[in-house]
Amino acid sequence: MSHSFLLFLDIGGGELLVILLVAFLLFGPGKMTEMAKKIGKAVHDLRKATNDMTREIQNEADAIKHVAGDRDQKTNTTETGPADSATGETHAVSGDTSPDMTHKENHVVK
Repeated sequence: MSHSFLLFLDIGGGELLVILLVAFLLFGPGKMTEMAKKIGKAVHDLRKATNDMTREIQNEADAIKHVAGDRDQKTNTTETGPADSATGETHAVSGDTSPDMTHKENHVVK
C-alpha cells in the first residue's frame, strides 16, 4: 500500500530520505516519535470510521433490498390470489372487494 501511495505522490527513496532528515532536524527525535504516534492514531481512527460508515451503508442497502423483495413477493401473491387447495390453480384477484367499497355511491356535497 505504501508503495502505491509513494507512486501517487511521485516521491522516490532519496527524496523521502531528505524529507525525513529535514523533519528530524526541525522537530528532534522526541517530537518525531510523538508526531508519528498521533499520525498513526489519526489514520487508525479514520480507517475505523470509514469501515463503520461502509458497514452501515451496506446494512441499509441490504434492508432496502429485503423490504423491496418482500413487497414484490406480496404483490405477486395478491395479484394471483391464493391457490385452490384441490386443483393447485390460482385465481385472479381484482381490486378491493371489501363490503364497504362494493356498493359505495358517489354523492356530491355542496
